[in-house]
Amino acid sequence: MAFELLSDRRAASGDLLAAAMLDAQGPLHFDDLLTAASGADAGEVAGWVGHAVHEGLVADMGGGQYRLRARGKRLFSARRRRLKGERSGPSVPPA
Repeated sequence: MAFELLSDRRAASGDLLAAAMLDAQGPLHFDDLLTAASGADAGEVAGWVGHAVHEGLVADMGGGQYRLRARGKRLFSARRRRLKGERSGPSVPPA
């Protein structure tokens, strides 16, 4: 699942990695993230993961395993909804 509107400051594969984390039923191994980021090199994926861990979005479980934290789920889900054009708040009452 690819998302659009990537900023120049973001990893080109960031939305793919975020989607992989959101869709995972549990921890993902680094190799799974590398596969999800089709075309990205290991350094780009490592940079994204390192930043996500530092920002408290992803937990480093050790042994190359990473798990999405609650904060990451909220932020990545909100971005996914925004890029799909979905509303994230309550519906607006009819006027």
